[in-house]
Amino acid sequence: MPIEFRKLRPGDESACRAFRIHALTRYPASFTSTSAEAEACSLDWYAKRIAKPGDPGHFLIGAFDGERLIGTVGLASEERASERHKATLYGMAMHEAYSGRGIGRQLLRELIKEARAIHRLKQIVLSVTEGNNAAVNLYQSCGFETYGCEPRATFIGGIFHDKLLMMLRLD
Repeated sequence: MPIEFRKLRPGDESACRAFRIHALTRYPASFTSTSAEAEACSLDWYAKRIAKPGDPGHFLIGAFDGERLIGTVGLASEERASERHKATLYGMAMHEAYSGRGIGRQLLRELIKEARAIHRLKQIVLSVTEGNNAAVNLYQSCGFETYGCEPRATFIGGIFHDKLLMMLRLD
């Protein structure tokens, strides 16, 4: 069965929650949130993460192997008038059993395609933990460029982690 890529929708909250907790547990240094924080969130919180009614620039795309959610990537557009030209990529994660198959690249390409269809969006920004070379290489292969670094952006397990700041121009 081929991998299906689609926006998450109502009814996907439980799968989204389970996958997010798995990703945060497996790769804690790659995310700003913790698995404990994700576990504490209600299904209603996940419903709001999946989509924001009335805002086409706020969505979460999933990669599904049958009914199993195996990857996610989200986009959240800015609300202030002076920043509505940009959106933030968040929640990029792949289940480790599926890594190295190009699914993450396709997931990212699906997000970029959806973002380009929103005419007000001119750029996507993201942060990625420095040293996560697989993620940096993936983003670069899809056109993202590094424009800065936030030192000591996160503090996890007694260790500071820097975050590289990356951007993709859509125009």
